Amino acid sequence: MSICSYFYVRILDIGAVGYGGTYGVAREGETKITETVRITALGKEVEEYMHGPYIGLHASDHVIFIEPNGKLQERVAKLQKFLTGKVAKVVRITNGQVDRQDDLGLALPTDELLAPLFMTIPIHLLAYTASARKQINLKVAAFPDFDPITNSKI
Repeated sequence: MSICSYFYVRILDIGAVGYGGTYGVAREGETKITETVRITALGKEVEEYMHGPYIGLHASDHVIFIEPNGKLQERVAKLQKFLTGKVAKVVRITNGQVDRQDDLGLALPTDELLAPLFMTIPIHLLAYTASARKQINLKVAAFPDFDPITNSKI
């Protein structure tokens, strides 16, 4: 099953983990998934995740790793090994090649500092696909009274 067809059809708890420049992609995933799929998502840096949030993991969790194949890749592989079997799904989005069906390999080898420029695209596509599969009308605000009450749009 491909990453697009698997995610967001079945999940409640999701987190994205990145490092270096892809930390920003993980945070964008947190925002975009929460906004469109209307579930609470997390976006963490790998060391940040390993410092404490992993303690709150659940068997139903899904973790997406955003991998630029950089300096921390070995550390990320160890974390993935730890999580496998403890959470429902561990999936990778990488700028390299993949050998598992559920992972997404973009096959665009580049410097880890440039990887975030194109690694945000799969996150946006996943968020959109998930919201469409859940039949969420993105033109309708989840909480229409939020902006008038909080005056949040300045």
